[in-house]
Amino acid sequence: LGGGWVKMLSWLVRWRALVVALMVEERALSWRAPATVPQRRGHPLAVRGNEEETALTRLGGDELVRALARYDAARGPGRGSANEDGVVVYEPSDFRVPWGVVHFVGGAALGTYPALCYGAMLERLCDRLGVSCIATPYALSLDHAATAREVDALFQATLAQVSLDRAWPSDLRSLAVGHSLGSKLLLLIQAETRRYDRLGLLAANNFGLADSARLVRNFLEAVNGRPAPASGGFSDLIDLALGAAAFAGVDVQPSPDATLDLLRAADLRLASFVSFADDDLDSADQLRRAIDSALDAPAVLPGGHLAPVYIDPLRLGSLDTIDAIVDELAHLLATQKAAARAYLAPPP
Repeated sequence: LGGGWVKMLSWLVRWRALVVALMVEERALSWRAPATVPQRRGHPLAVRGNEEETALTRLGGDELVRALARYDAARGPGRGSANEDGVVVYEPSDFRVPWGVVHFVGGAALGTYPALCYGAMLERLCDRLGVSCIATPYALSLDHAATAREVDALFQATLAQVSLDRAWPSDLRSLAVGHSLGSKLLLLIQAETRRYDRLGLLAANNFGLADSARLVRNFLEAVNGRPAPASGGFSDLIDLALGAAAFAGVDVQPSPDATLDLLRAADLRLASFVSFADDDLDSADQLRRAIDSALDAPAVLPGGHLAPVYIDPLRLGSLDTIDAIVDELAHLLATQKAAARAYLAPPP
Protein backbone atom coordinates (compact mmCIF):
# COMPACT_ATOMS: atom_id res chain seq x y z
CA LEU A 1 0.00 0.00 0.00
CA GLY A 2 1.24 3.50 -0.81
CA GLY A 3 1.78 5.80 2.15
CA GLY A 4 -0.91 8.25 1.00
CA TRP A 5 -3.58 5.56 0.73
CA VAL A 6 -2.65 4.11 4.12
CA LYS A 7 -2.92 7.57 5.64
CA MET A 8 -6.35 8.07 4.08
CA LEU A 9 -7.59 4.69 5.28
CA SER A 10 -6.34 5.07 8.84
CA TRP A 11 -7.82 8.52 9.38
CA LEU A 12 -11.05 7.67 7.56
CA VAL A 13 -11.72 4.71 9.83
CA ARG A 14 -10.80 6.57 13.03
CA TRP A 15 -13.00 9.58 12.46
CA ARG A 16 -15.91 7.74 10.88
CA ALA A 17 -16.09 5.71 14.10
CA LEU A 18 -16.54 8.89 16.09
CA VAL A 19 -19.15 10.22 13.68
CA VAL A 20 -21.18 7.03 14.07
CA ALA A 21 -21.03 7.40 17.86
CA LEU A 22 -22.34 10.95 17.65
CA MET A 23 -25.14 9.96 15.28
CA VAL A 24 -26.22 7.08 17.51
CA GLU A 25 -26.30 9.32 20.56
CA GLU A 26 -28.22 12.02 18.71
CA ARG A 27 -30.93 9.55 17.72
CA ALA A 28 -31.06 8.10 21.24
CA LEU A 29 -31.76 11.55 22.64
CA SER A 30 -34.39 12.25 19.93
CA TRP A 31 -32.61 15.54 19.45
CA ARG A 32 -32.06 17.13 16.06
CA ALA A 33 -29.42 19.72 15.39
CA PRO A 34 -29.60 22.02 12.35
CA ALA A 35 -28.73 20.35 9.09
CA THR A 36 -26.68 23.31 7.95
CA VAL A 37 -23.43 24.47 9.48
CA PRO A 38 -22.42 28.14 9.64
CA GLN A 39 -19.34 28.65 7.50
CA ARG A 40 -16.67 31.06 8.73
CA ARG A 41 -13.73 32.13 6.61
CA GLY A 42 -10.58 30.49 7.88
CA HIS A 43 -12.38 28.20 10.34
CA PRO A 44 -10.87 24.69 10.63
CA LEU A 45 -13.78 23.30 8.60
CA ALA A 46 -11.75 24.63 5.67
CA VAL A 47 -8.90 22.20 6.24
CA ARG A 48 -5.52 23.20 4.96
CA GLY A 49 -2.94 20.70 3.73
CA ASN A 50 -1.86 18.73 0.72
CA GLU A 51 -4.33 17.08 -1.64
CA GLU A 52 -4.23 13.71 0.13
CA GLU A 53 -4.82 15.22 3.59
CA THR A 54 -7.70 17.34 2.31
CA ALA A 55 -9.28 14.28 0.68
CA LEU A 56 -9.02 12.13 3.80
CA THR A 57 -10.51 14.93 5.87
CA ARG A 58 -13.48 15.29 3.53
CA LEU A 59 -14.07 11.54 3.70
CA GLY A 60 -13.65 11.06 7.46
CA GLY A 61 -12.42 13.82 9.72
CA ASP A 62 -14.56 16.51 8.15
CA GLU A 63 -17.70 14.49 8.91
CA LEU A 64 -16.83 14.36 12.60
CA VAL A 65 -16.12 18.09 12.67
CA ARG A 66 -19.45 18.74 10.95
CA ALA A 67 -21.27 16.54 13.44
CA LEU A 68 -19.79 18.58 16.27
CA ALA A 69 -20.61 21.74 14.33
CA ARG A 70 -24.30 20.85 14.30
CA TYR A 71 -24.27 20.54 18.07
CA ASP A 72 -22.30 23.76 18.32
CA ALA A 73 -24.80 25.64 16.14
CA ALA A 74 -27.73 24.40 18.25
CA ARG A 75 -26.27 25.05 21.70
CA GLY A 76 -27.44 28.68 21.90
CA PRO A 77 -25.45 31.75 22.88
CA GLY A 78 -22.70 31.32 25.44
CA ARG A 79 -20.37 33.66 27.22
CA GLY A 80 -17.52 33.25 24.77
CA SER A 81 -17.30 35.52 21.73
CA ALA A 82 -16.08 33.85 18.52
CA ASN A 83 -14.37 35.59 15.63
CA GLU A 84 -14.45 34.62 11.96
CA ASP A 85 -11.55 32.20 12.44
CA GLY A 86 -13.41 30.20 15.10
CA VAL A 87 -11.24 31.55 17.94
CA VAL A 88 -13.31 31.97 21.11
CA VAL A 89 -12.52 34.62 23.73
CA TYR A 90 -13.74 34.26 27.32
CA GLU A 91 -13.61 37.00 29.95
CA PRO A 92 -14.46 37.15 33.68
CA SER A 93 -18.21 37.51 34.22
CA ASP A 94 -17.68 40.65 36.33
CA PHE A 95 -15.79 42.29 33.43
CA ARG A 96 -12.73 43.01 35.58
CA VAL A 97 -9.48 43.79 33.79
CA PRO A 98 -7.63 40.46 33.57
CA TRP A 99 -4.14 40.08 35.01
CA GLY A 100 -3.32 37.37 32.50
CA VAL A 101 -4.48 35.64 29.34
CA VAL A 102 -4.73 31.86 28.98
CA HIS A 103 -4.10 30.30 25.58
CA PHE A 104 -6.26 27.17 25.48
CA VAL A 105 -5.86 24.34 22.96
CA GLY A 106 -8.15 21.31 23.17
CA GLY A 107 -7.85 17.74 21.98
CA ALA A 108 -8.05 16.54 18.39
CA ALA A 109 -11.50 17.12 16.81
CA LEU A 110 -13.04 18.18 20.15
CA GLY A 111 -10.77 21.23 20.18
CA THR A 112 -12.17 22.31 16.83
CA TYR A 113 -15.25 23.58 18.70
CA PRO A 114 -13.86 24.75 22.06
CA ALA A 115 -17.04 26.55 23.13
CA LEU A 116 -19.10 23.36 22.74
CA CYS A 117 -16.61 20.97 24.33
CA TYR A 118 -14.67 23.09 26.82
CA GLY A 119 -16.83 26.17 27.44
CA ALA A 120 -17.90 25.03 30.92
CA MET A 121 -14.29 24.70 32.07
CA LEU A 122 -13.06 27.93 30.46
CA GLU A 123 -15.89 30.04 31.86
CA ARG A 124 -15.19 28.78 35.36
CA LEU A 125 -11.44 29.27 34.97
CA CYS A 126 -11.92 32.92 33.96
CA ASP A 127 -14.12 33.62 36.97
CA ARG A 128 -11.99 31.71 39.44
CA LEU A 129 -8.65 33.26 38.43
CA GLY A 130 -9.68 36.63 37.03
CA VAL A 131 -8.07 35.91 33.67
CA SER A 132 -9.26 35.91 30.08
CA CYS A 133 -9.00 32.84 27.84
CA ILE A 134 -8.36 32.65 24.12
CA ALA A 135 -9.27 29.21 22.74
CA THR A 136 -7.79 28.47 19.32
CA PRO A 137 -9.27 25.67 17.15
CA TYR A 138 -7.23 23.71 14.65
CA ALA A 139 -7.63 21.39 11.69
CA LEU A 140 -6.96 17.65 11.84
CA SER A 141 -3.46 16.97 10.58
CA LEU A 142 -0.56 14.57 10.96
CA ASP A 143 1.87 17.52 10.98
CA HIS A 144 1.73 18.58 14.63
CA ALA A 145 4.60 21.03 14.24
CA ALA A 146 2.74 22.96 11.53
CA THR A 147 -0.47 22.82 13.56
CA ALA A 148 1.35 24.26 16.59
CA ARG A 149 2.59 27.17 14.49
CA GLU A 150 -0.93 27.79 13.17
CA VAL A 151 -2.60 27.92 16.59
CA ASP A 152 0.22 30.13 17.88
CA ALA A 153 -0.36 32.58 15.03
CA LEU A 154 -4.11 32.58 15.74
CA PHE A 155 -3.48 33.25 19.42
CA GLN A 156 -1.08 36.11 18.77
CA ALA A 157 -3.37 37.77 16.20
CA THR A 158 -6.43 37.46 18.43
CA LEU A 159 -4.59 38.69 21.53
CA ALA A 160 -3.35 41.77 19.67
CA GLN A 161 -6.83 42.62 18.38
CA VAL A 162 -8.66 41.99 21.66
CA SER A 163 -6.03 43.88 23.67
CA LEU A 164 -6.56 46.87 21.40
CA ASP A 165 -10.36 46.63 21.57
CA ARG A 166 -10.46 46.21 25.37
CA ALA A 167 -7.51 48.50 26.17
CA TRP A 168 -5.83 45.71 28.13
CA PRO A 169 -2.45 46.40 29.74
CA SER A 170 0.52 45.52 27.57
CA ASP A 171 2.18 43.35 30.23
CA LEU A 172 -0.49 40.72 30.87
CA ARG A 173 0.91 37.41 32.08
CA SER A 174 0.90 34.78 29.33
CA LEU A 175 -0.49 31.41 30.45
CA ALA A 176 -1.41 28.22 28.63
CA VAL A 177 -3.78 25.31 29.26
CA GLY A 178 -4.02 22.29 26.98
CA HIS A 179 -5.92 19.03 26.88
CA SER A 180 -4.70 15.81 25.28
CA LEU A 181 -3.07 16.61 21.92
CA GLY A 182 -3.48 20.30 22.73
CA SER A 183 -0.90 19.85 25.50
CA LYS A 184 1.65 18.55 23.00
CA LEU A 185 0.97 21.48 20.67
CA LEU A 186 1.53 23.97 23.50
CA LEU A 187 4.79 22.26 24.47
CA LEU A 188 5.97 22.54 20.84
CA ILE A 189 5.11 26.25 20.88
CA GLN A 190 6.88 26.79 24.19
CA ALA A 191 9.98 24.93 23.02
CA GLU A 192 10.27 27.28 20.06
CA THR A 193 9.10 30.62 21.51
CA ARG A 194 9.27 30.51 25.36
CA ARG A 195 6.03 32.45 25.11
CA TYR A 196 4.23 31.31 28.27
CA ASP A 197 4.93 32.20 31.88
CA ARG A 198 3.18 29.01 33.03
CA LEU A 199 1.55 25.96 31.43
CA GLY A 200 -1.12 23.67 32.88
CA LEU A 201 -1.40 20.48 30.84
CA LEU A 202 -4.39 18.15 31.23
CA ALA A 203 -4.21 14.46 30.23
CA ALA A 204 -1.25 15.26 28.01
CA ASN A 205 -0.44 12.68 25.38
CA ASN A 206 2.36 12.05 22.94
CA PHE A 207 0.84 9.50 20.59
CA GLY A 208 1.80 8.12 17.25
CA LEU A 209 -0.80 6.60 14.95
CA ALA A 210 -0.21 3.13 16.40
CA ASP A 211 -1.60 4.29 19.78
CA SER A 212 -4.60 6.14 18.39
CA ALA A 213 -7.02 3.18 18.35
CA ARG A 214 -7.20 3.37 22.14
CA LEU A 215 -8.17 7.04 21.97
CA VAL A 216 -10.98 6.26 19.52
CA ARG A 217 -12.33 3.48 21.74
CA ASN A 218 -12.12 5.73 24.80
CA PHE A 219 -14.30 8.35 23.15
CA LEU A 220 -16.80 5.77 21.92
CA GLU A 221 -17.13 4.34 25.43
CA ALA A 222 -17.64 7.79 26.95
CA VAL A 223 -20.34 8.75 24.45
CA ASN A 224 -22.17 5.42 24.51
CA GLY A 225 -21.83 4.87 28.26
CA ARG A 226 -20.56 1.30 27.88
CA PRO A 227 -17.31 -0.48 26.98
CA ALA A 228 -16.52 -0.70 23.30
CA PRO A 229 -16.10 -4.26 21.99
CA ALA A 230 -12.50 -5.41 21.86
CA SER A 231 -12.99 -6.90 18.41
CA GLY A 232 -15.37 -6.82 15.50
CA GLY A 233 -16.68 -3.99 13.33
CA PHE A 234 -14.86 -0.70 13.64
CA SER A 235 -12.41 -2.01 16.26
CA ASP A 236 -10.93 -4.54 13.84
CA LEU A 237 -10.90 -2.03 10.98
CA ILE A 238 -9.16 0.56 13.13
CA ASP A 239 -6.50 -1.91 14.23
CA LEU A 240 -5.96 -3.05 10.63
CA ALA A 241 -5.66 0.49 9.27
CA LEU A 242 -3.34 1.69 12.01
CA GLY A 243 -1.18 -1.42 11.73
CA ALA A 244 -0.84 -0.86 7.99
CA ALA A 245 0.08 2.78 8.61
CA ALA A 246 2.81 1.78 11.05
CA PHE A 247 4.13 -0.81 8.59
CA ALA A 248 4.30 1.82 5.84
CA GLY A 249 6.12 4.30 8.12
CA VAL A 250 3.27 6.82 8.22
CA ASP A 251 3.20 8.71 11.52
CA VAL A 252 2.69 12.09 13.10
CA GLN A 253 5.41 14.72 12.93
CA PRO A 254 7.29 15.17 15.13
CA SER A 255 7.10 11.54 16.15
CA PRO A 256 6.74 10.62 19.84
CA ASP A 257 10.48 9.96 20.15
CA ALA A 258 11.40 13.15 18.30
CA THR A 259 9.05 15.11 20.56
CA LEU A 260 10.80 13.77 23.66
CA ASP A 261 14.20 14.69 22.17
CA LEU A 262 12.92 18.20 21.50
CA LEU A 263 11.69 18.59 25.07
CA ARG A 264 15.00 17.37 26.48
CA ALA A 265 16.82 20.11 24.57
CA ALA A 266 14.49 22.90 25.75
CA ASP A 267 14.01 24.57 29.12
CA LEU A 268 10.32 23.91 29.80
CA ARG A 269 10.30 23.70 33.59
CA LEU A 270 7.33 26.09 33.76
CA ALA A 271 5.05 23.23 32.69
CA SER A 272 2.82 21.42 35.21
CA PHE A 273 0.83 18.28 34.45
CA VAL A 274 -2.57 17.06 35.63
CA SER A 275 -3.50 13.41 35.13
CA PHE A 276 -6.70 11.46 35.75
CA ALA A 277 -7.04 8.27 37.76
CA ASP A 278 -8.93 6.27 35.10
CA ASP A 279 -6.94 7.52 32.10
CA ASP A 280 -4.78 4.93 30.33
CA LEU A 281 -4.03 7.35 27.49
CA ASP A 282 -1.88 9.72 29.53
CA SER A 283 1.75 10.48 28.65
CA ALA A 284 2.34 13.07 31.38
CA ASP A 285 5.02 11.19 33.29
CA GLN A 286 6.95 10.43 30.10
CA LEU A 287 6.80 14.08 29.03
CA ARG A 288 7.67 15.32 32.52
CA ARG A 289 10.80 13.16 32.71
CA ALA A 290 11.91 14.37 29.28
CA ILE A 291 11.57 18.00 30.41
CA ASP A 292 13.16 17.59 33.84
CA SER A 293 12.96 14.59 36.14
CA ALA A 294 12.98 16.99 39.09
CA LEU A 295 9.59 18.44 38.11
CA ASP A 296 6.74 17.69 40.48
CA ALA A 297 4.85 14.50 39.66
CA PRO A 298 1.51 15.13 37.94
CA ALA A 299 -1.45 15.91 40.15
CA VAL A 300 -4.00 13.10 39.87
CA LEU A 301 -7.73 13.84 39.83
CA PRO A 302 -10.74 11.51 39.51
CA GLY A 303 -11.97 10.84 35.98
CA GLY A 304 -10.82 9.58 32.61
CA HIS A 305 -9.11 11.03 29.57
CA LEU A 306 -12.15 13.12 28.62
CA ALA A 307 -12.65 14.60 32.10
CA PRO A 308 -12.09 18.23 30.94
CA VAL A 309 -14.84 17.86 28.28
CA TYR A 310 -18.46 18.76 29.00
CA ILE A 311 -20.98 18.50 26.13
CA ASP A 312 -24.47 19.01 27.50
CA PRO A 313 -26.47 17.71 24.48
CA LEU A 314 -24.51 14.45 24.60
CA ARG A 315 -24.73 14.22 28.40
CA LEU A 316 -20.97 13.83 28.28
CA GLY A 317 -18.97 15.00 31.29
CA SER A 318 -19.54 16.11 34.87
CA LEU A 319 -19.63 19.67 36.20
CA ASP A 320 -18.34 18.44 39.55
CA THR A 321 -15.30 17.06 37.73
CA ILE A 322 -14.91 20.33 35.81
CA ASP A 323 -14.93 22.26 39.11
CA ALA A 324 -12.18 20.02 40.51
CA ILE A 325 -10.08 20.58 37.39
CA VAL A 326 -10.54 24.35 37.62
CA ASP A 327 -9.49 24.25 41.29
CA GLU A 328 -6.28 22.45 40.35
CA LEU A 329 -5.54 24.77 37.43
CA ALA A 330 -6.11 27.78 39.67
CA HIS A 331 -3.57 26.37 42.10
CA LEU A 332 -1.01 25.81 39.32
CA LEU A 333 -1.47 29.14 37.55
CA ALA A 334 -2.14 31.51 40.47
CA THR A 335 1.60 31.76 41.21
CA GLN A 336 1.75 34.19 38.28
CA LYS A 337 -0.90 36.45 39.79
CA ALA A 338 1.47 37.82 42.43
CA ALA A 339 3.90 38.82 39.69
CA ALA A 340 1.10 40.72 37.97
CA ARG A 341 -0.01 42.69 41.02
CA ALA A 342 2.30 45.61 40.27
CA TYR A 343 -0.02 47.06 37.66
CA LEU A 344 -3.21 45.70 39.18
CA ALA A 345 -2.66 47.45 42.51
CA PRO A 346 -4.25 50.90 42.78
CA PRO A 347 -1.80 53.84 42.80
CA PRO A 348 -0.84 55.15 46.26
